[in-house]
Amino acid sequence: DGVTDVLSPDGDSFGEERLRRVLVDHSGSPVAETLEALDETISAFQQDMPVFDDLTLLAVRRTPKR
Repeated sequence: DGVTDVLSPDGDSFGEERLRRVLVDHSGSPVAETLEALDETISAFQQDMPVFDDLTLLAVRRTPKR
């Protein structure tokens, strides 16, 4: 929650497409690496803009059926 609402200095929101792109680009990576990449991407996008909402991330690992 809140990830897609993060604003850039230009007033653009992070949006679902940017979120999707990070998740797809790291789909084969460990969960911790994916979350770190997302955090870095958000920070770069946001730059020095103040945080106005909390960010909540939930990672779910899918396991193959046995």
